[in-house]
Amino acid sequence: MLATKYIVITVLVLIVASLASAMAYLVKDDSSSKRTVKALTVRISLSIALILFLVLAAYMGWIRPNSIVCDPAVDEYCPTSQERAEEKAKGTAKP
Repeated sequence: MLATKYIVITVLVLIVASLASAMAYLVKDDSSSKRTVKALTVRISLSIALILFLVLAAYMGWIRPNSIVCDPAVDEYCPTSQERAEEKAKGTAKP
């Protein structure tokens, strides 16, 4: 799971770097240069790859999306109502 976080952070940094280089090429180069288009193409490709990786990681169980509603029937990490009552009785319940 830690490797997944590093991969996501690295790709996000690369996306921002590609966007910054595209901005620099847009300002510095003349109108016939294709470097801005190439940098933006790299950014879009990295963004699509990141989305596909996140979908794969969620499917494989490498990451677990947060849910607003905690349902023990769906989420194995969600405490049951009995476990919540026990935590409340002990005073260790989370809000």
